[in-house]
Amino acid sequence: MKPILFLIAIFPTLNAFAQQAALEMNIDSLLRAQETHAIGKQLDSFAVLYNGKKFTNENLAAKTVFINFWNTTCAPCMAELTELNNLYDTLKRHPDFEYISFTFDPPKVVERIRKQYAIAYKIFSVSIADCGRLSRNMGYPVSMIMDRSGRIKFCKTGGSMNKKEIRHRIFTTYYPQILKEL
Repeated sequence: MKPILFLIAIFPTLNAFAQQAALEMNIDSLLRAQETHAIGKQLDSFAVLYNGKKFTNENLAAKTVFINFWNTTCAPCMAELTELNNLYDTLKRHPDFEYISFTFDPPKVVERIRKQYAIAYKIFSVSIADCGRLSRNMGYPVSMIMDRSGRIKFCKTGGSMNKKEIRHRIFTTYYPQILKEL
């Protein structure tokens, strides 16, 4: 009788773990499907002011472009900023390379983050709706690589809090992809 009572008592817990695992697997599958769907598409059009000048998709023509979408309330976004900055430092010497970043954080917050992390690449503060539209509503963080024809060649959503994993992901996943385009 005790084994039956034990199973009855533990079943809800096991069931909850199984449901959580299934939910995570479904979310992961959905994100991978969204990433795959973005491949080969053009980045939606945008126009922002940057240092008093208009910056649009046209500024990206004939360049390999790394795009990162983030915000300050996203812990994985903030965790990867240092390694993304390192990636920028590695590739900024290439004239046909552009690195841009979009966030819906207000400009004052962006400036504080830029100083705190010594970020040298372009960060565009846009509305939350535009940030979602441009990132194809995949959540945060999202990183994309566009080829010289303006088509998305690589898309990765989600992030890690583990610095070693971030470094590995950026330099083994993004860096080789970008080098193929340069």
